[in-house]
Amino acid sequence: MIQNGQQVKVDAQAALERFVASEMYPSWNIEALKAQAVASHTYVKYYNDVLNKAVALPNPSASNITARVKEAVAAVYCEIITLGNGQPINALYTAATAGSTRSSADTYGGSFSYLTEVESKYDCQDASNWDKVTYLKVSDVKKYLQNSTGLTLGDDPNTWITIDSHTAGGYVGNVTVHGTNGSRTYRSNYFKESVIANKLRSTWFTFEVSGDNFIFTTRGYGHSVGMSQWGAQLYAKNEGWSYRQILSHYYKGTTIQ
Repeated sequence: MIQNGQQVKVDAQAALERFVASEMYPSWNIEALKAQAVASHTYVKYYNDVLNKAVALPNPSASNITARVKEAVAAVYCEIITLGNGQPINALYTAATAGSTRSSADTYGGSFSYLTEVESKYDCQDASNWDKVTYLKVSDVKKYLQNSTGLTLGDDPNTWITIDSHTAGGYVGNVTVHGTNGSRTYRSNYFKESVIANKLRSTWFTFEVSGDNFIFTTRGYGHSVGMSQWGAQLYAKNEGWSYRQILSHYYKGTTIQ
């Protein structure tokens, strides 16, 4: 693990408590907390064992490492998600989706059999991340686009950005930025994270230009690949799913070992 820029060894159970306390509300359903613990453990193992990389150790508020978080982690801290071969999967997770997860192939270009589109039907109940409206000043958008693309933009902001395609679930596929000296096309996740300076919550978005503002409407929060954290909470709360049901739903064809 990496802590304060230094590589350190940390007790697995204590480290997972910090991951869970950083990623979910400690008051959430204990089965959702367990799912997060297993997903976090698997994610760290994948980076350590498969990619040979260290992962940064979160530093949550001590008050978030509650008895409930400790109980959830203690129940599952030895478990990881595999394809049945003992090797950890790339257990990506996201805060919320637009009603379904995204395929990793559509998002980052890497195809994993267990990171495909699956329904996450309760995410619409997370009002803070559903139809979220974000106002960005036209002058700021121009700065973001020109700095990241090297293009010179024209006077009409309505001509700067076009959505070229959509993928499953209504997510934006490719986005093109148009300048007076050419154009650049990007995958929507790169556009969100780099071109537009990570100012949008999701790659499910629409936009319009009104006066001095770009008005973006998004659904979901994050890259939308893998387990939805709000989905995990709401499946546990609304349908009584166990952590194993949650993980097998979001990571298809996997095994918990």
